[in-house]
Amino acid sequence: MPRGRPDYDVWSAPVRPTPAQGLDLFAFELAIPANTAEDSPKTLDLELEEGTVNKVQIIIPPGHAALAGLAIFADTEQVIPKSGWLKGNNDNLVFDCDIAIPYDSTNAIYKLIAKGYNNDDTYQHTFYIRIWVLKGV
Repeated sequence: MPRGRPDYDVWSAPVRPTPAQGLDLFAFELAIPANTAEDSPKTLDLELEEGTVNKVQIIIPPGHAALAGLAIFADTEQVIPKSGWLKGNNDNLVFDCDIAIPYDSTNAIYKLIAKGYNNDDTYQHTFYIRIWVLKGV
């Protein structure tokens, strides 16, 4: 390697947006009752502001035992995960992404849609969703 400045100096590091730059955090809970079938999932509108989703965190508490699943949609396109369902037990999943938030003209809001099912015949299961939105981008 030639001598000179390394490529990992301060100005070459990736810059993460901060609240001062217009980054907002939104938090949601999707509680899914027992015996909610996969073919008729419970839905939750994730109402956001105009902008771009920068990061998504999904917390799956202990006890799920992969009996419940979650998916997030932008209109009709599934964005997290790209196919199938997120399932787990005691997981903290973080997705760095770049998702433009679609505008729902019928309700005059910007939103994503969370869908979930629960095959547990006894207990309700909850997914905790945190979404960081970079406004105006």
